[in-house]
Amino acid sequence: MTHPTYTGMNGYKAFYDKKVTEVWALTSYDAQKMAQKFWGLHEKKRHMISTVLCVRANGETVPHRTCDL
Repeated sequence: MTHPTYTGMNGYKAFYDKKVTEVWALTSYDAQKMAQKFWGLHEKKRHMISTVLCVRANGETVPHRTCDL
């Protein structure tokens, strides 16, 4: 993930129905809402979107193991 010019944003990956997108947001809830708008989903389906923190606002990468996802 490349860090945007925004400061204070965390990098998230959002997952929904075999779809993946990268989102930059302040919180995981904001990332979930942005992914919902990106995919054009109704608000009632927002709970089906999973988000994973990938890059912290300071640029630090967050390591994940595949078995944790």
